[in-house]
Amino acid sequence: MRWQQRWLGPSEPLSLHLGGQRGPAREIIEYLAAEDSPDTARRFVQGLSERCQSLADMPGMGRWREELSPGLRSVPEGSYVVFYRPAEDGVQVVRVLHGARDIERIFAEEGS
Repeated sequence: MRWQQRWLGPSEPLSLHLGGQRGPAREIIEYLAAEDSPDTARRFVQGLSERCQSLADMPGMGRWREELSPGLRSVPEGSYVVFYRPAEDGVQVVRVLHGARDIERIFAEEGS
């Protein structure tokens, strides 16, 4: 499985590293920690970690999102959507976005 979570110090309270890169969920975690509470952010990290474990075990469980990017799949996690690609040793998480965001516009702008 290619993901790990890492807890950082006070300047960066929580972060999630996925696929060896600075986490796609970092902004969400920081927002939740600042605007709600660190406990809410930790619960989000726990839920996302469990979802990533499930995806690593069964990468075909999400729906195809070829309209956004080749090989892309997605699965909901609470109010958020996890976008990922199956990989030989698990999954590569590409983005984590709130479901109310304009997902098609975001992917079009990034060219993901």
